[in-house]
Amino acid sequence: MNKSESQYISLNDPAPEMFGKIMAMPDSAIVLLLTFATELPNSEIDKAEKRLDGSDNPKNLKEELAFELVRMYHGEKEAEKAKQEFNRVFSEKQLPGEIEEFKMGRGVMVLTDLLKKSGLASSASEAKRLIDQKAVRVNNQVISNWSHEVKKGDIVKVGPRKFVRTI
Repeated sequence: MNKSESQYISLNDPAPEMFGKIMAMPDSAIVLLLTFATELPNSEIDKAEKRLDGSDNPKNLKEELAFELVRMYHGEKEAEKAKQEFNRVFSEKQLPGEIEEFKMGRGVMVLTDLLKKSGLASSASEAKRLIDQKAVRVNNQVISNWSHEVKKGDIVKVGPRKFVRTI
């Protein structure tokens, strides 16, 4: 887990975020993380390595790794919830169970302003870059217009994990 290579997972990350970051790790990190970041016995790690070398999908092992690490730092219940949430959002392409709300104040807001004011982007320039990179969706539609008007009740998604509902 390397912060300079955007592979950083904080022990203080919320369970769903920690689970998602682990799932985003490259497959080559699975055995290393099992070895150095978990309390699993070597026999279990050897079995996982054989599964990885065999025909098992690395996603399955990564999911087990994510579950184990989240369980270690947040408990079994939170790990199960994080796993279910991850599968709902990424495998089933549904909305997260909980979406942060952003109070717009007025009826409509320009998308770049909303991204900046809601914290989905750190600046107007970053908001424009995200839109240009087709990383922004409003109500599941990719938006390419910086001045797109967002209305109350819209759901804005940035990248794979950031959501906000306008109120």
